Amino acid sequence: MLLLPIKSRSLVLTALFVPLLLLGLTPTDEKQAVGRLENVFEELLNRYVMEIDPEKLTTRTIDGMLNELDPYSEYILKSDQYQLDVLMKGQYGGVGIHLGRQKDSLVVIAAIAGSPAEKQGIRPGDIIIKIDSVWTKDLSYKEASKRVRGPQGQPVTLLIKRYGVNEALEFRLVRKIIRIEDITYSGMLEGDVGYVKLASFARFSGIHLEQEIRNLQRAGMTTFILDLRGNPGGLLNVALQISNLFLPQNEFVLETKGRLRTANKRYATTKPPVLPDTPMVVLIDQGSASASEIVAGILQDMDRAVILGTQSFGKGLVQTIYDIDDDASLKVTTAKYYLPSGRLIQKSGFGHGLTKTDSLAVDTLGFFTQNGRSMRGGGGISPDVDVAPILMDRYERQLWNKGFFFRYAVKYASEHPTITLPFYSKDETVESFRVWLELEKYHYSTDFIHWLNRAESLIDTTVAASDSLLELMSQVRRLAVMMEQQAFDANYDRIRLGIEQEVAAVVGGNSAQFAAGVSADLVLQEAIGLVTNPSRVSTILNNRAVAKSPKAD
Repeated sequence: MLLLPIKSRSLVLTALFVPLLLLGLTPTDEKQAVGRLENVFEELLNRYVMEIDPEKLTTRTIDGMLNELDPYSEYILKSDQYQLDVLMKGQYGGVGIHLGRQKDSLVVIAAIAGSPAEKQGIRPGDIIIKIDSVWTKDLSYKEASKRVRGPQGQPVTLLIKRYGVNEALEFRLVRKIIRIEDITYSGMLEGDVGYVKLASFARFSGIHLEQEIRNLQRAGMTTFILDLRGNPGGLLNVALQISNLFLPQNEFVLETKGRLRTANKRYATTKPPVLPDTPMVVLIDQGSASASEIVAGILQDMDRAVILGTQSFGKGLVQTIYDIDDDASLKVTTAKYYLPSGRLIQKSGFGHGLTKTDSLAVDTLGFFTQNGRSMRGGGGISPDVDVAPILMDRYERQLWNKGFFFRYAVKYASEHPTITLPFYSKDETVESFRVWLELEKYHYSTDFIHWLNRAESLIDTTVAASDSLLELMSQVRRLAVMMEQQAFDANYDRIRLGIEQEVAAVVGGNSAQFAAGVSADLVLQEAIGLVTNPSRVSTILNNRAVAKSPKAD
């Protein structure tokens, strides 16, 4: 998401017609289209066989139109503006807990350091069974989160079930302003490498990143890694602010272009850099989008950093927010952004045939970095060094997705209250996890298992041959159990690492979890090896023979 906040007031129904105005219609075409839409809306409200809720019809009509344009234009009701407000303000009123849904329970994933929740002793793995007077069993995650949040100074009471404690625990917390966690880890790695994991581009992210860089400089940092993997983006001005930390003052870094003259802007760095020449690597992946791609693309075009990882997402569109009335806003795509070389990052395939010829389209060839390296536009940022992570197989992915590592870590930490970090899983711990999975009745879900379950359900036990069939299926079931044990054994080391990471998270939080996984992060290990080799960094940034070609959509 890449946002430019603007205020503009109009009537609620105006939102229905803004998309039409963006399609380049003539005044006559526009008037006819808007009139037809008004007439259909009125006829439906007056003549449909059952009474229609006009607000719901309006919302769904707007959503339908916007979905035909692109995935980013959005009609936002006031009740749904929380995430947008957090991004714009960089903070929210709450008690400082990250929530998740596991086995129909509302679970505390983590308590933010220094928050009301952390100070009063709420722990990862605690199950929230009641928020004030409302039981959470039938609450959606969204509704539960909304009830926990609230104005600073207002109390909220949580009734919690904790592993190993028979009675429910009641916590009365007073909400305070919680700063968004835009930096999930910052610290020194081996070889005097400074490292920062940036998770979002919220209001204060640039300030927070600058503070962390200065802390790393004082700690003796000689090289730097900025990790933008999985960062979906955020505010445009913050992306520019962060780029400025690494580039000289008064350098042209970005241009936005749209149909309206007000969307056409050129941006340059405004201050001296904080880290002007320290060898630097930026990590990206398919989850790096929008503002992340702006920073990575600018630093690539200016030959300031080596980009390492996998192809980024490919979102090069700018959204502007318009207030429709007191209860709703409209987030509309109003421009595309172009990097210093002139290339566009946006991948093709939006508009769905509704838009006229794109006057802002550019070629994908003929773009060059400051040092003359050839680049291609469209389809995202292509890394200078391609390094893909080890992908989880189906068995390990199911263990993570169903929360088994986390739940076991909560159990283990509760049973070992004197545990210290770093924590290393011994073989007996991994075997204990295997036994616990059986007690939790976990079964590896594969196409073969689905077929087996289906086949067993179709056996007619009243037929004479059913006993033979059931015996055959029993033998096949034993084969399935063997396959599950083999899958566990094949993932033994990965399971050991998963236990170590989640126990570290439960005991020490995000920083401890990150530290537990550094050695197994092959992309990060490759980045450390690269950034500590200045001659290799220089060779990459000055290699004119290398042309980066975004992959096809």
